[in-house]
Amino acid sequence: MIMAGRRLSPWAAPPLRGDDGRRDGAGRPGLGDAYRWCRRTVRERDPAIYSLTALMPRMLWPGCWALWAALAAVDDIADSRTRHPAERAVELQAWVSALDAELATGTSTDMVRRALVDTIVRWGLDVADLRASFQVLADDVHPAPLVTWDDWRARSRGTDSAWARQILVLLDRAGVDMSFALRHGEAISQFLDGVQLIDNLADLPEDLGERPLTIPAEVLDRFPGAAEDLPQRRWTVPVQGVLAHLVSMARRWVDQPSLGAGWHPGPAILLATTSRVFLARLDAIAAAGSGLLYASPEPGRITGWRLLAPARIRVALAWKLTTLSGPPAARPLPAPPTP
Repeated sequence: MIMAGRRLSPWAAPPLRGDDGRRDGAGRPGLGDAYRWCRRTVRERDPAIYSLTALMPRMLWPGCWALWAALAAVDDIADSRTRHPAERAVELQAWVSALDAELATGTSTDMVRRALVDTIVRWGLDVADLRASFQVLADDVHPAPLVTWDDWRARSRGTDSAWARQILVLLDRAGVDMSFALRHGEAISQFLDGVQLIDNLADLPEDLGERPLTIPAEVLDRFPGAAEDLPQRRWTVPVQGVLAHLVSMARRWVDQPSLGAGWHPGPAILLATTSRVFLARLDAIAAAGSGLLYASPEPGRITGWRLLAPARIRVALAWKLTTLSGPPAARPLPAPPTP
């Protein structure tokens, strides 16, 4: 994500009631330790998402970290280069099965799942949506070809957009008026498609030669020769055509000035800032030329602070003027999956 490798000033995690950070008698990690582990994972692996998460209400930060870290953990298993696909499939299924069992008890011996279980139970999240996302990630062990944009969207919305969907649910659980999400559902989905496409472009140098391209065949077919030139990192006219087309499409999806009008100020500021951050990243990608085939370009540090610092001030005021509610009390544990 944007500004990879940067270390933004960490915002202190909100205290978690009833947790002293110590392991219990069964060796399970303390809840505070589990959330701090997830926080560190997000901050080190995706500084942009970490900084954007800090625009959420403070009480929701731990849940955001846990959800991101969980999807990343499953994705790491699916994408591992060191193990045979069959081994990855078994390990991934074991991870998800362990989560299902731990949801029945409300705790876990795994750092990420400990925080995730608490987040799901604490905020009453839809376990079925997360399971569906894990299944899409499991399918990446044996990835099917991306023939059309519909294939690409099915994968993107089943995995990468899942985190954003759960963030909207967290805001709703905290008492933020989220009625706009129903009115602008497709526009929000298209915005998230654009964010994911920018991610794909940024990941292109790493993906070339390592895995199937995340570019639909229908796009490559429009520029004959690109499918052969890209894996070889050849900066040819067809390759330039493909990348220019993808940059233009991502910009159109992310740059939606009217999206956010009439929303609660908090989510509106979060959306507008996310748009500016990713458009800045897209500008760096577009300006990289042939260098994009070898390294992921990122905006400068000053650009990042210029975009984020004003947003932090505005959103802090927005949340201060909003009456937020804590997690629903005495929420029952989620039901186990249907056999």
